[in-house]
Amino acid sequence: MRAKISTIIALIFLALLSPLSRAQAAVSDGVGISTNGLLFYYDVANYYGSVDSTHIRDLSGNGLTATLTQSSSQPSVSTSNGGHLSFNASGGYLTGTQMASITNSFSLSFYANFGTQANNFERVIDFGNGPANNNLEVGREGTGTNLFIELFNAGSSPGYCRATGAIDSSWHHWVVSVSGGLCNIYKDNSRIVTDSAYSGTVGSTTWTNLYIGKSNWVADAAFEGGIGELALYNRALTGSEVTQNYNAAMDQTAPTYTGLSSYSPNESQTAVTTLTSSESGTFIPTSGAGNNDKFSISNSVLTFASAPNFEAPNPSNVLTYVFKIMDLNGNVSAGYSIVISVQDVVEAAALTTPILSGTPYKGLPVTITVTPSGDGTSVPGKLTFLLAGKRIPACYKKSFTGTGNVTCTFEPSTQGYREISVTFTPTNANFTAAANKKTFFIYKRTTTR
Repeated sequence: MRAKISTIIALIFLALLSPLSRAQAAVSDGVGISTNGLLFYYDVANYYGSVDSTHIRDLSGNGLTATLTQSSSQPSVSTSNGGHLSFNASGGYLTGTQMASITNSFSLSFYANFGTQANNFERVIDFGNGPANNNLEVGREGTGTNLFIELFNAGSSPGYCRATGAIDSSWHHWVVSVSGGLCNIYKDNSRIVTDSAYSGTVGSTTWTNLYIGKSNWVADAAFEGGIGELALYNRALTGSEVTQNYNAAMDQTAPTYTGLSSYSPNESQTAVTTLTSSESGTFIPTSGAGNNDKFSISNSVLTFASAPNFEAPNPSNVLTYVFKIMDLNGNVSAGYSIVISVQDVVEAAALTTPILSGTPYKGLPVTITVTPSGDGTSVPGKLTFLLAGKRIPACYKKSFTGTGNVTCTFEPSTQGYREISVTFTPTNANFTAAANKKTFFIYKRTTTR
């Protein structure tokens, strides 16, 4: 799970405000490596996980930050094999934050190679309080090719576990675990040591020297090779979890976007499109980019946060959405940007019910008021008022500028029930006509002028 690093920076842990790393995003999103019983997780090759130039963040969320100590500019970052931290046996190492010791059950999952030199008892890890003081050790046995695990206590090792002839100079994914008096070792998802009897323990203490790439014994050699990632658990991983961690480590290919570069959804709807990629993954919007605040995404379905209105764009009818894609093993793609152009559609205009001013009497002026609109916005057009189906001469095709109300004033010539109907015809062809009506009673005058 070592993210590709396109540019080598002078120090491995630069860029404090950079986005989440591939590994960091994977752990926080519940994909990538197993998180059950996870104590710490370092994606040691990825400077996006840095706290500052000499500290790397624990991606498990437990806050067990690791500190970088360099010797002759080593260890340093390398972009090969997906990116890793390169050690050249000069003495550089990482130190984890002090933590309570593991007394008898653990799993260490890591992706590494041991280089071309067979350095005497070089360590992947050595956690303890100095030499022969409650140590948990994983590394090379002597100058040979055996990988060993040891829980060392009170100056002796009541149990010892080794994978004979397992070490070479190539990259491999390893899981070593001890639990219930048994030792298991996995190499590239294959168990090469199966339930070997092992009774080693360490005392219950607080580890202060949690070395990665260094031994607590000064006579032992410093590590030479590369470490891409390393995770410690307080339990034995299951076979399926070993496979999960292996797949996460070995999958170094980021997904690619396979959809279109632009989409043209209609206004007045929230649907945009379903985004697609070269493999299953999660679409991650880039915070603060483009017009991302106008969209929502769920299970690759992209929608508007609220249905757009072509006549009242917010902020425009041409929007951009910027995102990345993270696959199930935490590989994160390059950034992509798509253009969403909101399309105008033919809509129905609206017209309020006619309102009469006061009580209508035969032979006396009465005013009818209506308010036209279109999709919540003002749309210019013409209005025609009818009384009992006949045009009111003064109110035929009255102009409407698109704002305010329209009135028609006339004198009814007969008494009794009459229907007033109004038709609004927008000048914008993207709106259909609207009509409304009202029936009212015209009263007989009881006085004369």
